[in-house]
Amino acid sequence: MFKIFLDKADQRKIELFRYLENRPGLVESKEKIIEDLYTSDFLLNKIIEELNSDFEEYKLAEEFQLILSGATITLIESGLATSNQFEILFIKNSLMFSILSELFFEKFTSVSEYADRNFISHPPIYKKLRKLKNYFEPFQFTINKKFVIEGNEKNIRSFFSFLFPKLFYQKLDIYPLEIRKQVRSFIKMLEKNLTKPISEYAKLKLSHFLAISFYRMSQGKFIEPAPLIVNETFLKSSSEYQWIAKWLKAKGTKETAAYMDYEIDQLLAFLVSEEIVYPPEYIENVERKFFRKLSKEFILSVEEHFPTAHKYIRKKRKQIDLLHFQIIYFKLEYIEATKEIDISYFVENYAEYVSFCREYLNRHKSKKTLWDMKEYLFFHYLVILEDSIPLQTILEPIYMYIDFSFGRTYNSMIQRNIEKITSLNIVYQSYIDEQTDLILSDIHFEEREALATITWLAPPRAIDWANLTNQLMLCREEKYNRNQE
Repeated sequence: MFKIFLDKADQRKIELFRYLENRPGLVESKEKIIEDLYTSDFLLNKIIEELNSDFEEYKLAEEFQLILSGATITLIESGLATSNQFEILFIKNSLMFSILSELFFEKFTSVSEYADRNFISHPPIYKKLRKLKNYFEPFQFTINKKFVIEGNEKNIRSFFSFLFPKLFYQKLDIYPLEIRKQVRSFIKMLEKNLTKPISEYAKLKLSHFLAISFYRMSQGKFIEPAPLIVNETFLKSSSEYQWIAKWLKAKGTKETAAYMDYEIDQLLAFLVSEEIVYPPEYIENVERKFFRKLSKEFILSVEEHFPTAHKYIRKKRKQIDLLHFQIIYFKLEYIEATKEIDISYFVENYAEYVSFCREYLNRHKSKKTLWDMKEYLFFHYLVILEDSIPLQTILEPIYMYIDFSFGRTYNSMIQRNIEKITSLNIVYQSYIDEQTDLILSDIHFEEREALATITWLAPPRAIDWANLTNQLMLCREEKYNRNQE
C-alpha cells in the first residue's frame, strides 16, 4: 500500500505474506520462495519466526499462522482477515505514520518535544521528516520550518483522502468532534437531495474526504484560486452548487465565502468521480477536454483490436470518461492504489484482454498522464473490458461433441450446465468432424483417440467438472497461442 511507512524488515514480512496468500493452497517450497523473493534460507527462517511473533502481538494468531514443515511453508488462514489488515496494523504502529499524523493535525511542535514525549532519540525523527519531505516533493507540497504541511492544497487533500480511508475505514474519531458533526450534517443534507442511497464504500470515502476538507478549512487552508474544473456558468447554475453553497454559508466563515466557488468545484468533482452525483452534461462542461480525448483513443483502439466490440464498448463511455477524469483531477489518490494487485485471475481467464491492455499502455509510454498511472489504468481497463464485451464474442470457437450413453435429453442437460459455468465460445456439435476439438462422454471411443477426450462418470463428480474446465482452458490457450504466432 504505502511502503514509505515500513522499514525493510516489515516490507519483507508483508512481501512473504502476500506471496503465500496468492499461492494455490497457500503453500510453497522454501526453494521456490528463496528464488522468487531473492532472499536466503537464514533470512527466510527469520521472517517466518518474526511473522508468527507479530501475529501473536497483534492478536491475530487465530486468523493467521505460518507453518514450516520440511522443505515447504504453509500459510494457515481463517478466512476472516487478509494481509491488508495486517499491513494496516504495521503502518498505524510505525514511527513514520505517527509523525505524519501529528503533522497533519498540527500537533507536532518540535523534534525535541516529540522525542521526549515518545522516549526516542532525535536522529530517527529527523530521518523520517527528511524522507517525508522527499516523498511529498513531486506532489508539490512539503513540511515547513514550523512543521506545518503546506503547498498544493488539492494534492494535500487528495493524498490524505487516499491514506486515511485505507487505514481507518469507517472510524472517524481521528478527527475533532466538531468536524465529525459537520460531516454527518453534510451527508444528511446530501442524501436528501439524492434519488438513490449512497453505497457504503462511497460513503466511507466521502466521509474522510469531507473531514479532511473541513479540517483544512478550519485551519485556514483553502483550495487556491485557479481555473475551475468545470465551466463557471454551468457550475453556478447546477442544483448541486445551490444546495452545497447553502450548506457552506450556514456552516462556514467569512473566509470560507471568499473561496466558496473553488471549494464547491473541488467537492462536486469528487462527488462526480465517485458516482455519488452526476449532473447532466457535467463531463461535457469540464474545461480541460484532454481526458475525453484519452477515452476516445482507448475506445477506438478497442474497436480496432476486437472488431465485434463496437456495440458493447461505446455503452461504457461514461465509465471510461470517469476513469480518465479521476487520473487527471484526483491523481494522487490512485497513484499507489493498484501497484500490488495480483492479476493472475485475469491472465488465466481473460488473456486476450490482458494482452491488449499491456500493448495499449506500452504504445503510450510517451504520454506521461497514462504511463504514470499505468498500474491503475491496466487494472481498470481490464475490468471495463470484462464487464462490457462478452468473452464469447471475441474468442475463436471451441468445438465440442457431447455424447453420453443416457441419450439426447441427458446430453442437453450436461450442455445447459456447461453454459452456466463458462463464458467461452463453445460450439456444440451433433457429430464429429475435422473441426472437433473435444469429446465429452462416459464412453471411451477408441477410434477417436487422436482427439482430446474427457471421460466422465454419470452423473458427473466435482472432479469431472474440474477436469472439463481445465481441458477447455487448455484448448483456449492453444488457440490463443496459435493466433499470436
